[in-house]
Amino acid sequence: MDKQKTKILLIVRHPVGGIRTFLKYVYNKFDPDIYSFSLIAPVYPETQILLNDLKYLDVQFIPVDGKNIEISLFCVLLREICRHNYHLIHSHGLTSGIITAIPAKICRIPHILTLHDVFTDKQFKGFSGFLKMLVIKFTISMVNKIHFVSNDACNDFMNKISNKYNTEKFVTIVNGIEVEQFSNSCVRNFRKELLLDDDSFLVGFCGRFMAQKGFIYLVDALDLILTERGPEKKVYLLAFGGDGFVREDTCYVESLGISSNVYFLPFEPDLGPVLKGLNVLVMPSLWEACGLLAMEALVAGVPLITSDCIGLREVTRNTPSIVVPTRNSEAIAGAISNEIDKPSTDIFTDFIHTAQMEFDVKKQSKSLMEIYKELLLK
Repeated sequence: MDKQKTKILLIVRHPVGGIRTFLKYVYNKFDPDIYSFSLIAPVYPETQILLNDLKYLDVQFIPVDGKNIEISLFCVLLREICRHNYHLIHSHGLTSGIITAIPAKICRIPHILTLHDVFTDKQFKGFSGFLKMLVIKFTISMVNKIHFVSNDACNDFMNKISNKYNTEKFVTIVNGIEVEQFSNSCVRNFRKELLLDDDSFLVGFCGRFMAQKGFIYLVDALDLILTERGPEKKVYLLAFGGDGFVREDTCYVESLGISSNVYFLPFEPDLGPVLKGLNVLVMPSLWEACGLLAMEALVAGVPLITSDCIGLREVTRNTPSIVVPTRNSEAIAGAISNEIDKPSTDIFTDFIHTAQMEFDVKKQSKSLMEIYKELLLK
């Protein structure tokens, strides 16, 4: 690595989903002649996708493998900061921050933690939850800067963890996306690919198959629609991904007898053409830190149905997004039926320019660079 560059060490326990997307969007706006990065992360398929996304940057990948990823991550981190001089460490996700806090403090390396999720009440139940809370409070107190990806996420931290921290170490930089990737993308023809009739109505789901993403409520909504409208209405759910509980979700779809109307399709790193090939995207999440996918859909001009959960409600405020109550399959079914009968495509198309201005990641990258400079001067 060039000694003249600012050397940033990135610690990423979970380089998947929203964290991978965040890294892709934000760091691609950094100048490779000024910054060099070392990425410590597990060897996952999505890690290679991330490295390809960052191929124009000066990035060294330091792989972590083994039965206990957390311990391996800690050991690799110690080795790196002992062997090399880093100007700053940026940990992504709570687990990464906990692993990094003590080594960064001992070695006096400025440490910024980005929290990519919000907390649930179940996390802190019982004695184990009490211990978890103590660990979080102890380690986070050593972090120089805590970066939240939405105002909702910041408020959630203060309500669930503590509001007694020095809030000068808090900074909220609301997420953004590469708007050109979605506004200028082509349209993928799923009807041709899947041999569906031209009048088929395509409902999309692009979240991970985890309870948090609420996929089961969307499946129940589709079942209600098919029961009400009958087989003559060709409504199909296209679900993209292959991780998490996809096997269990597939079994649930089969148990309802609607398998012929649900397609489980592979993970797609380039979502622009995917989104534009849908009639509507549904995000039935139970919680989010900040809904990047909602931003992507709005910039692509695709009708969007979302839940009113934390994180999503902030993104969809003052947009044409169709918002329904969380965990409410009937409301989701009603919103989809309304789109079938009276599409709102024109409304979302008219909003594209506003979405581009609002969600352009250039602003977020610039703000993060300023935080880096502030920490490096201390």
